[in-house]
Amino acid sequence: MILDENPALWRKVWFKNEAEVSYMGLRFKKSIKLGKAMKINLGKTGASLSFGTKGMRHTIHTSGRNTTSVGLPGTGLSFVSIEGGGKKRVITKTNHSDVFVKRCEIEDEYSRYYEIIDEYNKLIQSLRSIHIECSASVNWKALRDSSEPFDRRFPGPFEMMAQEELETTKPNLLERIIPAIYERKINRLFDAVTEARGKDQQDYESWSNSKELAKKIVEGDIESYMQAIAEMNPFDVVAEFCDSFNIKIVSPEVIEIEFHAKTTEVVPNRVLSLTETGRFSSKQMTKSMYHSIVQDYVCGCTLRIARETFAFLPVRQVVIRAVDTVVDRCGCSCDAIVLSVVIQRDEVDNIDFDGIDATNAMERFKCNMIFRKTQGLKAVPKVLF
Repeated sequence: MILDENPALWRKVWFKNEAEVSYMGLRFKKSIKLGKAMKINLGKTGASLSFGTKGMRHTIHTSGRNTTSVGLPGTGLSFVSIEGGGKKRVITKTNHSDVFVKRCEIEDEYSRYYEIIDEYNKLIQSLRSIHIECSASVNWKALRDSSEPFDRRFPGPFEMMAQEELETTKPNLLERIIPAIYERKINRLFDAVTEARGKDQQDYESWSNSKELAKKIVEGDIESYMQAIAEMNPFDVVAEFCDSFNIKIVSPEVIEIEFHAKTTEVVPNRVLSLTETGRFSSKQMTKSMYHSIVQDYVCGCTLRIARETFAFLPVRQVVIRAVDTVVDRCGCSCDAIVLSVVIQRDEVDNIDFDGIDATNAMERFKCNMIFRKTQGLKAVPKVLF
């Protein structure tokens, strides 16, 4: 059958020399490379010479037409300039897929910066508001007067549940056919009863020990105060901001606490932000701003420790000393007391902590604190009580 008689049988046929046959007729094209950056193109309408590199190529045709192709890597944009025959055309192309990818990359980068700055702002806010929250108070009298969790003459609640499951378990069809499976199941339930009995015993002993400790604390036993602090660690809630607690029980009503601030570890010295154009900005924090945050942070830790102490122990007065790194008159860094304060329970009970910052709250107490706007906290003597 002749191809002209049946156009539907036309097919594209590709040859190694890039000659091709199409349904419109025979079209010949061949390229001869002259090195990496230049090649000669031979075709039906003439010949051309093209040269250039990736992103830019210039082609000179025998018909007098000159073509320049330029692409901008990573942007998805390109344009083609065609000159010759008294005409000039510029064709601009946009690769929308590349543009979308680039836009997503920019948005992802902006999102990451936004998250970093959001975390930074939350950190600054937390350093200025440590004193606002406090753990629930421990009612030692209620614990002293509490009833036993169950009558030890009978099984405890966990053992009763495990025993009930053991007694109500029946073999299923498979376990009737293979008794060994049912036997292993029963053995596991017996073990569960034993384990539950042990848990009941642990809970009862824990209640008994807590009841005895509560009794001694209510009676003002100083050793029991220290035992409760060692076992329950009430200051763990502020361990993220300060550490090295030195605690001394002066009397059943007075406690001394000295702690070390972690200023260099937790207080940033740079300001992070996004500019109006969406760029990430990191600038050195001014001395006055830095020292203001440090003062709020140290005062906040002090107040939080006082509140946690009053919530945990039935003391009337707490004496707190904050130790931090300061620069002495010789220009040397050393650890020194930067805040020493005596706080009474009734004074704390009358403060609305949501409506006052920690630094201003210190004015309500007997306190030694020296602060310079551009130098920060200075070493102070212990307050007398």
